[in-house]
Amino acid sequence: MKVIVSGAGPSGLVAAASAISCGHSVRVFEEHARSGSPQHCSGLISKEGLESLSDLADYRKHVINEIRGATFDFAGERFEIERKQETAFVIDRAGFDAELAEKAESMGASFIYNRRFSPESGCAGCGAIIGADGPLSGVASYFNFPKIRSFAFTLKAKARISADSCQKVSLFYDNSKFPGFFAWLIPHNESEAEIGLGTTNSESLRPGFDYLIKKLEIRKWEKPKGRIIPISPRSRTAGEFGGRNVLLVGDAAGQVKSSSGGGVVFGTSAARLAGKFVFEPKKYESQWRREIGADMGAHSMLRSFFAAQPGFSLRLMSASSKLLGLNWFFSLYGNMDRPTHMLGAFLERNKLTPAHKNAVTN
Repeated sequence: MKVIVSGAGPSGLVAAASAISCGHSVRVFEEHARSGSPQHCSGLISKEGLESLSDLADYRKHVINEIRGATFDFAGERFEIERKQETAFVIDRAGFDAELAEKAESMGASFIYNRRFSPESGCAGCGAIIGADGPLSGVASYFNFPKIRSFAFTLKAKARISADSCQKVSLFYDNSKFPGFFAWLIPHNESEAEIGLGTTNSESLRPGFDYLIKKLEIRKWEKPKGRIIPISPRSRTAGEFGGRNVLLVGDAAGQVKSSSGGGVVFGTSAARLAGKFVFEPKKYESQWRREIGADMGAHSMLRSFFAAQPGFSLRLMSASSKLLGLNWFFSLYGNMDRPTHMLGAFLERNKLTPAHKNAVTN
């Protein structure tokens, strides 16, 4: 039975490939001229997340930079994490998305570019629709899905920098300048980076960007571009409407890391399930929440905690964390996608040997 996918970003393309692998016929609608353009994402994706997509695209062909750590600036107090091996990559999203599209097409998907999908006219004969059309999803609106409750407004630009090292991202938390979210510098090399900020108050965007330019002493930058990011999921993301199944994935469903706005890892994880259970909407709903719901909740609590802290609390937290050696803990066990895995990794690495257990019990 035919499946329609609205949106040819990573989530839509992975959903298409997954549905085809389950024996379904798939047609993909994309409102732009090609997949991956215009590029919305910063392109910073964890190594683990990219490797989870290695069956569909070779991410190493699209690597711009390797990232091995991060510098957190908590209202002026710095906290650093560093690893010996790369933990994330900055990739060329246009090239990466294009390869995902080529893979889906080689598997049998048909594509209609330069056309926004319309449920009223574009789904004759289809048994299911997968909405992967962003946070302001037309599919979600047409079928009256619950609204996304919270958004972050972002502004970003490419900038010229001068850096001795380009293997750390810089993150800035200061609710007096970037209320409810944070700012960032993601290096592409020693002389180029993406700078940007997010805020839950759109009126803070331009003043926050101007402050960031001054703070980083940026002299040259391109015209900034804005977008919105969902930072909460919809309360329902699948259903049956008039005998037709409708599922939402990625930003359209609000399947993002709300502490950072990243959506590729969670969105594509859910997209595989959407393709597999495209004719079982209730199962899709329960399965994606079981697989990524706890980690999404952890990211949400983390963002809410930082968003509630005044500057002195952020500085105190950063200084205390350094005194307690938490930079060591996060350097070893930190997981930018799956915070719930950190404790498990710590316990696994430090589990008691039989000799230790005997010593304790005796």
